[in-house]
Amino acid sequence: MKEIIRVEGKGKAAVFFDTYNSRCRVDDYSGNFKVLAERLIEECESRKVNKLIWKVKASDCLKAFETGMHAEGADPFYFRGETCWFFAMFFSEERRKTTRWKEEDRILRDACTLFTGESDSGLDARVRAALPEDAVTLSSFYKKMFTLYPVPIADPDYILHSMEEGTVYMIVEEKGETVSAASAETDFVNRNAEISDCATLPGYRNQGLLKQLITALEKELAGMEIYSAYSLSRAGSFGMNRSLYQSGYMYGGRLLNNCYIGDGLENMNLWYKDLSK
Repeated sequence: MKEIIRVEGKGKAAVFFDTYNSRCRVDDYSGNFKVLAERLIEECESRKVNKLIWKVKASDCLKAFETGMHAEGADPFYFRGETCWFFAMFFSEERRKTTRWKEEDRILRDACTLFTGESDSGLDARVRAALPEDAVTLSSFYKKMFTLYPVPIADPDYILHSMEEGTVYMIVEEKGETVSAASAETDFVNRNAEISDCATLPGYRNQGLLKQLITALEKELAGMEIYSAYSLSRAGSFGMNRSLYQSGYMYGGRLLNNCYIGDGLENMNLWYKDLSK
């Protein structure tokens, strides 16, 4: 649930309490950082969330460390071309544990170095922007692709609402069937967008479709005066990390046990790109 947390005379923060993923995310804030942090830590403890994620301005990094939070990654363009640090605090020892970190390091290295032999397929396919009338088809596509997902992407009403809020969806169709899709959730205040909801049917993978979708989304974003993009990809997914790397995105860190997706609670790699170049 999105809400504004205020500390009278000291500051306010735009936060999202996400019960499904047992986390609180601070997307924007102003005022006294330390006072806001004290209040938000109390809120997280009282609401029994397991993780606090805070998008911190560079000027507040030392204050964030003083609260006990630690940095998980950074996007140097997030705040209208200024750096955003992704800080975290955990309220559960179990939420801090992972057994996959070293394997995910290897996957990241491979994604940035290995030649996969990916080539154009010659499919009779087209890339286009999804329309509101595509919401049911899109939700059915995502329902086939994900058993677990951090947002209700298999609900057509959720897709329609996200479109109304400014999210752009792109799809690849072959013979009338949606075979690949991705989205860009826009932030017009900070002039950035999150590339998300990327999926391709198994029979159509390794054919460069996600890269085509990312390129199409970036062109759409340029027309909307969005100047940077970032993405959170499953750290265990070679294909998604590979697609972002080949699309010119830079690795910015890894968010530990960030959300429920794929096989369960997973670590997510942060990637970013300056779209103004």
